[in-house]
Amino acid sequence: MHMKRSPFILLLAAWLISGFTPHEFYVSLCRIDHNPATNALEITMKIFTDDLEYGITGSQDFYGLGTGKEPATADSLIFSYILNNFEVILEGETAGLNYIGKEVELDVTWIYVEIEDVPVLEKIEITDWMLTELFEEQVNIVNVNYNEKTLGLLLTQDKPTGSLEF
Repeated sequence: MHMKRSPFILLLAAWLISGFTPHEFYVSLCRIDHNPATNALEITMKIFTDDLEYGITGSQDFYGLGTGKEPATADSLIFSYILNNFEVILEGETAGLNYIGKEVELDVTWIYVEIEDVPVLEKIEITDWMLTELFEEQVNIVNVNYNEKTLGLLLTQDKPTGSLEF
């Protein structure tokens, strides 16, 4: 029996095994977890570091994220880029994002953001333009975990917005 493979699974597998080699595909992962203990949405983004540097600086020159050469303004540039390219709408209102920080690991950067005061999540609308201005083939995968249920979106340059109902 031949099983059809999901493009999402193949794309994710390729990204996970990519190691240090230059990548020829453009994908980011975003995971949004509802924390009932704090009534917050905890957002984790995983982005190729070189793509993120290009996004925040507009240049493909080495910027130094995660190295001793990282400029002191790096976190503020990253958060500004997120504010301009990522939006969450809850109950018809744009949610305020709080930047928690980042970690650079090998060739990817983990970014942590939070939305406070979300006791219940019924519907969430997400717009993710991250890196789509740079790469036409950019795919932004968003998974939302709420009340032991996970729903996902594939957002692209042609379809940067999607909504989920719980």
